[in-house]
Amino acid sequence: MPRKHYRRRAVRSHPYGRPSSVNNPNHSPHSSDRNISQPSTNGVRQSQRLRSQPTNNDVTDSHVSSLNANVEADETMPCPFAHLGCKYVGLRGMAQHTMYQCLFKDVFSSQDPQHTTTSPDSNSESFVVPSSVLNANHIFALHQQWLNGTNPQHYHEYRSALTRLNHIPMNRSSSNSDESDESSVGDPDFSSNDNDVFENDEDSVHLDDNVLAHEMVLDPAFNVEEILQDGDFGVNPNQGLVSRHSLMSYDSYTLFQTHLLAEIMQYRKVPLCLFDTIMNTIKYHALERNLDFNRKDIFISRLSLLNGLKKIHGMENFRARVVDVPISLNRMAGCIMFDFDQIAQYFFSNPKLFRPENIAEGYNVLTGESEPSDVYGECHTGKLFQIALDKHIGDSELMPLALNMFNDETNTDGKGGLNAYLITVQYANLNEETRMKHGSSFPLGIIPSLSFGVSKDENLTSTQKCKDEHDCLHVILQRLIDIKKNGGMDLTVYGVKRRAMPFIHLVIGDIKGHDSLGACFADNRGRTKLPNRMCYCTEYFNPDVRCEFFRVQTFLDAKEEWRSVVSQPHSVTKAANIMRKVSRHPITTVWERGVPLSSPVHGIYIAFPPEVLHTFGVGLCARIIHVVHNSLDKDDVLLLDRLHASIYRDLKRNCDHDIPESSVIKGAAETVKQGAVENIGNLLNIMCIAVTTTGKDLMTRYLYTGDDKDVVTPLIALFSYIGWLHCTNPKDEVEHALPAVYDVLRDIKTFFNRDDGNGWDLPKFHGAIQLCECIPYHGSARNQYGGQGEESHKEWLKDPSNRTRRQAKSFLPEIGKRIEEKVVLEAAMETIQSQINDDIDSLPIASIIKRRKNEIDTDYLMSQMSRLTVTSRTVISGEPLGKYKVTLSHNSSNGTGYRVDVDWYSNKKEKRALDVGICVELQSFLSSQLDGNASSITAIGFTSISVLFPSLCKKSIIRCTDIYLDRKWYDFVAVRIGSMVLAAKVCGILIINNEIKLVIHPMKVNQQQGRSTNQNVVDFTSKTDNIVKETLEKFVVKFSLDSTSTITTVSIDMLEEPLIVFPNYGGTRSEYISVLPKRKWGKWFSHEIRNRVDWPF
Repeated sequence: MPRKHYRRRAVRSHPYGRPSSVNNPNHSPHSSDRNISQPSTNGVRQSQRLRSQPTNNDVTDSHVSSLNANVEADETMPCPFAHLGCKYVGLRGMAQHTMYQCLFKDVFSSQDPQHTTTSPDSNSESFVVPSSVLNANHIFALHQQWLNGTNPQHYHEYRSALTRLNHIPMNRSSSNSDESDESSVGDPDFSSNDNDVFENDEDSVHLDDNVLAHEMVLDPAFNVEEILQDGDFGVNPNQGLVSRHSLMSYDSYTLFQTHLLAEIMQYRKVPLCLFDTIMNTIKYHALERNLDFNRKDIFISRLSLLNGLKKIHGMENFRARVVDVPISLNRMAGCIMFDFDQIAQYFFSNPKLFRPENIAEGYNVLTGESEPSDVYGECHTGKLFQIALDKHIGDSELMPLALNMFNDETNTDGKGGLNAYLITVQYANLNEETRMKHGSSFPLGIIPSLSFGVSKDENLTSTQKCKDEHDCLHVILQRLIDIKKNGGMDLTVYGVKRRAMPFIHLVIGDIKGHDSLGACFADNRGRTKLPNRMCYCTEYFNPDVRCEFFRVQTFLDAKEEWRSVVSQPHSVTKAANIMRKVSRHPITTVWERGVPLSSPVHGIYIAFPPEVLHTFGVGLCARIIHVVHNSLDKDDVLLLDRLHASIYRDLKRNCDHDIPESSVIKGAAETVKQGAVENIGNLLNIMCIAVTTTGKDLMTRYLYTGDDKDVVTPLIALFSYIGWLHCTNPKDEVEHALPAVYDVLRDIKTFFNRDDGNGWDLPKFHGAIQLCECIPYHGSARNQYGGQGEESHKEWLKDPSNRTRRQAKSFLPEIGKRIEEKVVLEAAMETIQSQINDDIDSLPIASIIKRRKNEIDTDYLMSQMSRLTVTSRTVISGEPLGKYKVTLSHNSSNGTGYRVDVDWYSNKKEKRALDVGICVELQSFLSSQLDGNASSITAIGFTSISVLFPSLCKKSIIRCTDIYLDRKWYDFVAVRIGSMVLAAKVCGILIINNEIKLVIHPMKVNQQQGRSTNQNVVDFTSKTDNIVKETLEKFVVKFSLDSTSTITTVSIDMLEEPLIVFPNYGGTRSEYISVLPKRKWGKWFSHEIRNRVDWPF
């Protein structure tokens, strides 16, 4: 049978005497017992032999340089182990072959357990390499030493290692292989006679197959590192082919640290700081508290620890109960409910929440009495609270326990299967700051998704859905009904046992939730008779009609009439028309079953007033932005987005950050999947753009109404109304505010004409009016602010949902378990804080109870305020940062101009690499201070300083630097200079006569440019010498900086307050615009109200 050969690969000339091409005349075939089938290739393969190892004297530079010779590489050469199923080529195939371990098993079972070679890192020292450690990493080290020519004798060890790994297995099955194995492998020199020929016939394989594999490694044209990366392997006599990483060993410390990190990173959504937190906690308790980790009782499971903590803190009875509620279509809804007695006792025993300074000012917790007030502020200042006291307390000695209930549906998986309806309660008589604190509310119950698993063919009606929800609410609120029947509940308050009467004072949520709670029709198409759930108004906007709140008796009478008609034959339509008159579903609501509410007349319908975030953020502001988007063409929308991105960055670069947060991700005119606060912030940016030169031309082309009235005016009135709602306003002012509110909404309808849908006939548009009318009953609209309720969803529902298996059947029970564990751990952390004397913030375990953004720790706040001396003047509240030394000297090269050298004391390399200098105004000031005889002037300066303004209760950082996060940052402040209060740019912070002073560039006074002759157009150009007063009057003010000759220095106590300033896009470089901060929006609207009526005071 004809012999099959491989196609020969050209071999380079070897530095140790191997010929590049040899035709052996003694080539003769011989047979073998192995049956190997190989594909035929072109050409005749010539056998080669390895010469004996040369001496060091044979090595020359020419030998090493010959490695750079060109090689005709054939990358298509099949693997010598193709007969075993390998589909790779060359050494890559041998390294990755799954059968390779079987080959090595036979080799090392017959070889010496150790192999002596020379260390790759030393030319003389020898070491013993076990057979199990002859891996690719060692071969690669030898190969690199040989290629570099640093140690030519490594060639021998390298070839021996390759032979040991690759050459021997090919003859493992030969009948006479024992003898050949000993001569070729046992001898590390691997020398043979020149006449020996390794060749196979049809049933054999050439030994040159392995030689070619060796040449692939030796050839520098091949990426040896890539081969080793694909084939990182080692050989173990007992296990065969193993990873080289498994042959390593760590010390005990590295082993523990790596094991811990690997276990942590196996789980999803694990914070990267968790490893550091665990290590710091162990470090603290091991080093600071000398905790013995060798004791066995320190290692317990999570459940064992939690159960033990429950017993220690007496919280065994605090459990999340699962209650099955029968609902429509013969289904059961598993609701989660918590014991209200445990919730109330937990709150009144929590020292962080229930303390005298956290209670609303002027309110007595035990009796419910309050001091007379001439303003509408906290809940007890409204009329509704007094009505509730008369209803539930009367002349008894019961302690009133007013509750604010927040309800909203939350989507936790994005698909609707794991939706949940969370109900939380909060003590209504906490002050505003404490109500915004993290942990001030507590879950009362959780309702699952009631439509989950219902097919489209079953067609649940809106009445059935509403009834199912009220049935679930009845189970959750049953304890409040029982307490009302029993005449109260026992509580321990301030160490005194009292009998308390709980009742629901306010219900906070969105319109969808209020519709469900009131069993109201959803007004999606404007077809309901009473579209407003709180009142009898049939129109959304009618300035001549005041709202009359809906009465419960009207609903009861309509249902009584409906029951009398629906039982008659052929009366379905007539019965439906009866309920359409009141726009409500004919069901028995949970409020009719005895849930205590504040008003006996209006019931729940006066308890859920509109909420600012939903009314304006996702209501009016979002629709105004939509109108602006539809009014502009495509190119102008892109221009608006570019201006929005610019003003977004410029507004953030101010020392006063009191403006709503905006979003730059989706553009100025997009509201999809955007928060309520971001919508308000984006609309504020659009208003600021409309004041600039470029923005004014853009807006007037599309939003021109014909009366030449400025389009900015209605937006200013809208923002001021939003700010006024959250202020504590005088009662007389609130009584006269409604005409001003109607004017604001009328201008919105006029300037922003909405054609799509129902136009401005929206429940949220009418809710903007109801917000003003509800203030006399509920106090400031801040009392029904939904921001804290939205945060409670993250705390009590979304965060626990991430620690569940996220399966519909066990979803809510697992959330209930996580809430139990959270409350127990919070109680345990109080014990830890009291047990450890050090500051809790210095402990590594403080990350467990890290404060959230909206949390206000009273102790921390009071301690910080005690360190600050609040005076009538601005003072420095911290060390200045960004120290540098600036030297200004005459430019000697041309005799004109100045040379500025800045030597930075911090971040020298970064700032020098970026060539950070000082602004032109500061250079001009230093040049003016340079005497005629002096050749240079040197000053010490800073880039930022913290100050405390008298009008603010927090620190403000004033920055003046050429680079801060890759951009310039120069703040503006209001400075009192004599009798004037001017806006000024802070150009530098210098030490002058051992005193820190600001180098300022003041505004130009009495600017007359830009005056409009039209009475309806507001001229926003500054015309007075008091920027603070003028900004309060106009909301936005344009001003220009004066010439550089007016640059001067002022001391810190001359600063009045920080300013929010941005450039006038399209104007000159010296023109800027100042906008009113959010804390003063309400004052602007108060001035509007006072200007409309004659005040009696």
